[in-house]
Amino acid sequence: MNTIYTIGYATIPAEEFTAILQRYGITVLIDVRSIPYSRFYPQFNAPSLTKRLASANIRYENLKAEFGARQENPDWFTNGYLDYPKFAASEQFQRGIKHTLDLAKCYETVCLMCAEKDPATCHRAILCGKKLAPFADVQHIRYNKGQVWLESHAELKQRIGGDYAKVNAKIGYRKN
Repeated sequence: MNTIYTIGYATIPAEEFTAILQRYGITVLIDVRSIPYSRFYPQFNAPSLTKRLASANIRYENLKAEFGARQENPDWFTNGYLDYPKFAASEQFQRGIKHTLDLAKCYETVCLMCAEKDPATCHRAILCGKKLAPFADVQHIRYNKGQVWLESHAELKQRIGGDYAKVNAKIGYRKN
């Protein structure tokens, strides 16, 4: 079973971020943000990130259509928030899952990236990681004040009490 990583860049200095990816042998970074820019962390804007990663031989891909949390299709909403199981059943999300798994099968080491520090409060884990876990060993790269460690998706599931629906209702994108 291939390993697929996830990471949240908030609080990680740009140089450390690249070093962490290299530490785990990441060859492809998939940006799952709907908007690949950050007002607070401009070093993680798509153009800057692409250039920095290329110098470390890491390919950058943006799968905002396939994995972005800010979707607009009203059929995917429940009680005003993006319902992850509904979105996960969509053709575009399934296309993203297939693409990610195909990369991993082609000897690429893939990491999904979003902003949130804690994967338990981010769709990269609650939506994408959950759907990838039956097919890959999903490992969430964690960072706090220079300390780096892995949290398996099984550990994350246990930490949230297995209640993906509750977390989805709390963090799911809401239209204004």
